[in-house]
Amino acid sequence: MMAASNAAPSIDEVNPIETHVTFNTDVKLLHTMAQKLYSDIETKGSGFIRSPDNLQTIIDSITNIASGMSGEDSFLKHINMLLCELKVLKIVLLKSFGKAEEELKRLSSSLTTKNTTSRIYLDEFLKHFTERESLDEGKVAEVAEHYQAKVEMNVKKLCAFLKENIVEETMETEQKNDDPVSNDSNDATPTESSSSSSGVNKSVPSTIRQARPYKFGMGKSRIIWSHDAVAALVDGVNTFGVGKWKKILQLESASSFPTHTTNTKLYDKWRNLVKYSHVEMKDANFACGTSKNLKRKADLLDLVVLVSDIMDQYEDINSSISTSIANYNVDVLQKVNELILTELTQGHASQQQHEEVKQTEKKEDEKIQEKPLRKDTSWRDMSQASVVDLIIISSYGGELAPSIDVCPKQTDNEMAYSVSGNSILARKELESLIDFYGKNKIIQLREVCPDWTGVQVSRDEQMDRIKRFFVSCQERESELAVLHYTGHGEKGTGNWCFKDGVITFEDIFGFYMDCMRGKRLTVISDCSYAGNWIRDCVKKLDEIGIPSCGHHTREHGILLRIFASCKENEESTFMAYTKEGMGNGKYFSKKLSSGQTSIYGDFREIRCSKADLPCEINSSWNDRFYAKPFVYLVRGKDRGRKAWHYVLVDEDKLESFKSQVASGDIDLSKYGKILHSGWGKDPPKDLVRRMDLKYLPTVDPDE
Repeated sequence: MMAASNAAPSIDEVNPIETHVTFNTDVKLLHTMAQKLYSDIETKGSGFIRSPDNLQTIIDSITNIASGMSGEDSFLKHINMLLCELKVLKIVLLKSFGKAEEELKRLSSSLTTKNTTSRIYLDEFLKHFTERESLDEGKVAEVAEHYQAKVEMNVKKLCAFLKENIVEETMETEQKNDDPVSNDSNDATPTESSSSSSGVNKSVPSTIRQARPYKFGMGKSRIIWSHDAVAALVDGVNTFGVGKWKKILQLESASSFPTHTTNTKLYDKWRNLVKYSHVEMKDANFACGTSKNLKRKADLLDLVVLVSDIMDQYEDINSSISTSIANYNVDVLQKVNELILTELTQGHASQQQHEEVKQTEKKEDEKIQEKPLRKDTSWRDMSQASVVDLIIISSYGGELAPSIDVCPKQTDNEMAYSVSGNSILARKELESLIDFYGKNKIIQLREVCPDWTGVQVSRDEQMDRIKRFFVSCQERESELAVLHYTGHGEKGTGNWCFKDGVITFEDIFGFYMDCMRGKRLTVISDCSYAGNWIRDCVKKLDEIGIPSCGHHTREHGILLRIFASCKENEESTFMAYTKEGMGNGKYFSKKLSSGQTSIYGDFREIRCSKADLPCEINSSWNDRFYAKPFVYLVRGKDRGRKAWHYVLVDEDKLESFKSQVASGDIDLSKYGKILHSGWGKDPPKDLVRRMDLKYLPTVDPDE
C-alpha cells in the first residue's frame, strides 16, 4: 500500500493512441535509397532544386521509392501529400504560362473530388502564379524567390522523412530502460516489494522480465525473443487485436514465446515494437535476438507494426500509386536505385566536400543540443491584435420553418414566451453586446444584423452577409475577425436557426477556408447546444489529418477558436453568457448562474514544448478533447521513500480510484495495471516525454 505524504498524491492523466501500418518490401534497400537521395540533395546546394527539370527528377526518384511500399500506411500517405506539394511548386516555378496550365490540368485530374484539402492547397499556391502575369519584373523576382525557398524546404523535409522513417533491416537488442521498472541497484522497486510490513499487496506481479535472461553490458538481464516468437505475437494481434493478450497466449504458435510469458510481458513487447517503428522514436531498440536464419530475418520485415498515423483520412493523391502496387523484386529495386544514384550524382561534390558538410551539420546539431531551454514562451501564443473586425448575427424570430427542431433561449420571465416579450429581450441582449464591444477601442463593429418577430432574415441572406464579412477581412488583411451569433439553437446540433433554414459549422468552415484561410477567426456561439460546434471542429480537423497541436493548425493556415455559451447537451438562457461569460480571459470556462457551463476550444494553442524544433505531438483532436482519462501518474511515498507510479486504471474502478487517492492511502494494484514505477519524486524526463507522446495528458480530476 502506498501511503501519501502530507498531501494527497497528485495525478496527471493520459490516454492511449493506437494506429497500424504495413511494410511489405525490401526495407533495407528502400532505406539506402532514401539516405542517398537525402545526402545528395544536401551536398548539391540550393541552386540544384530550383530548376523545374531537376525538381521533376527528384519527384520521379521519390515516386520510385514510394512504389516500394503499398497499402494504406501513413508513411505512404504522408509521402504522397509532400509529393503533391512539390508538384504544385514545380508548376509555380515554370516560366511558360501555357506549360504551367497543362501541368495544372494533369495534377488536378489526379486529385479525387473528396480530397478537398489538396484542392485548397493547390488553389492557394496557384493563385499567386496567375497573379504573377500582372506583376512588374521586381515583384516577379520576389515571388519566385519565395517559392524557390518553399521548394527547398519541402524537398529537404520529404527526403529527411524518408531517410529517418523507413525502417532499417538491422535490429538492435532491447535496452534496460524500456522495461516498466528500471533500477540498476539491487534495491526493490515499489511494485516489487513483498514485505508485509510495508503494506504492499503480494499479489502485484513483478514487471521485471525473468524468462530466458542473458547478460549484456554492465551485467543487466535481457530476454531473447526469437523471430518466430515476434511473428507469432504480430499474427495474434492481427487476428484478435491489441489488448487481447489472453487469446493470443492460447494460440498454438504461442509456444515459441519466452518461458513464463504473461499478459503484461506481451503488452510490454508490443509496446517496444510500437516504439521501434514510431516516427519520433528513432533511437528505440527492437527486442529481438540474433539469428543466423537470414530467410526468417527477411520475413520479419513483412511484420505489421504500429506507427503514428500522420494522415489517417488522407486519400492518395498521385493516381499512379493510389491503388495497391505489386511488390518490387530485388532486381527491379536495384535498377531503380542505380538510376536514382546516376541522376542525382551529376555534378556531385567531392568526397572531401561531403565530409565537410557532414562535420558542419554535426556541429550545428551539437549547438542545438547544448542550447538552454528558452524561458520566453511568447511563441506559444498569438500576438495581441491591434485591430479586431466584428460582426454580430442574431436570430430571435418566432416564425421558423416546421422542419427546424428549434430550441429558443430560456428565461425565468414568462414575458419572454410572448411575441412582444421575446423582441424586448432580444433588443436588450443586442444592446448589451454593442455596449460591451464598444468599450474596447481596438474592436471595429462592421455590422449588426437584428432578427426578431416581424423583422426576420433568411438563411441565404445571413450566409451572404457572413461571406462578405470574411472577404472584406481578407482584403483589409485583418489581424483578427470575430463572428458573434446569439439567438435560437437547433436541438442536438447547436446550429444557428433562421426562418427558412439553419447555418452549420460546416458552412462557416467552408467560407473560412475559401475566403479567410490563414487569418485568425474567433466564433462565438451563444445559443442552446452550442458546444456541438466545438465537437464538429474536432471531427473536421481529424478528417483532414491535422494532429492536435497549434504547430500543425498554424502550418495549415487554420487559425480557429470557438467559444460556446453552453455544453453540447445544455440549453442557453437570455443574457446569461452576455453578463457572465464574456470578457473573462482567454481560458475562461465555468458554470454560470443560469446552470449552463460556458466552454471553449482553442485550435491554435501550441501544446508541445518545441519552439524552433519539429512538433512531436501526433494525437488526434478527439483524443485531446473527449478521450477518457484512464492512465494516471501517482506520486507519494512507499515504505517512507518517495515513489511514483504510472497506473492504467480499470474503467469500472475509476471513481473509486480517484476517491481513494484523495484519501492519501491506496493499494494501486487493486485498481488496474502498473505500467511504470520508480523511486523519487518525478519519473525520468525521457519516460515523461515518451508517455506524453503515447498517451494524451488531460486535466487533474481534482480540479
